[in-house]
Amino acid sequence: MTYLKQIYYCLLFLAFLLSLFSANRRKQPLLVFPYLLLVGICFQIVEDILEWVRLPHTFIFNIYDLIEYPLYTFYFYFLYIGRRIRTVIIIALIIYISSFFLYFTFVKSFWEESFSSLSCIQAIFMTFFSLYFFYDLIQSNRYFHLPSYPHFYINTANLIHFSLSLLALSFNAVLNKRDPILADNVLYITRLSNILQNSPKGTPYFQSKLTPHFSIAFQIQN
Repeated sequence: MTYLKQIYYCLLFLAFLLSLFSANRRKQPLLVFPYLLLVGICFQIVEDILEWVRLPHTFIFNIYDLIEYPLYTFYFYFLYIGRRIRTVIIIALIIYISSFFLYFTFVKSFWEESFSSLSCIQAIFMTFFSLYFFYDLIQSNRYFHLPSYPHFYINTANLIHFSLSLLALSFNAVLNKRDPILADNVLYITRLSNILQNSPKGTPYFQSKLTPHFSIAFQIQN
């Protein structure tokens, strides 16, 4: 196991353990993260085992994506209070699920790696909803303790991870036919940013001890 994978596992397990022993886990938008982290750990272990015994394993990412995005939809739906944005969130979920089944019915086999159109669709939606967090923050008139506000860390990490993933996947699609080795190396950007994405998932469960008081105005559900 590489050092990168070890760091990834440590961050996942730490965030998951913190999510189990905190009162914040009962808050509605954050309710999804213990399940999201547990699913991530289980699927990563299964994928590593299959790869170790040299069995097909890329399909694990397809199953995980189909679970991950609806869980994030739950998070965004209860994070944002506007009717319009909630409608957009539901429509985006319907588009993603429909695209998922159409893609694996008419375009590629389910057993093939899905680092292409589907991953790009997910990255676009996740980048948009993470950006909306900061738009709502700027437009709002309520005060929260920003350094101890967990959604700030979560959406910052999501924005970095999925925007970098979208960039890497776009280059991968272009380079795949010309230089497959370089195309595969470009995907390491997504693996590195995935570590960054998982780092803040533990902050909702000890954020009250992070920093002294500081406030900024924004209108997002606490």
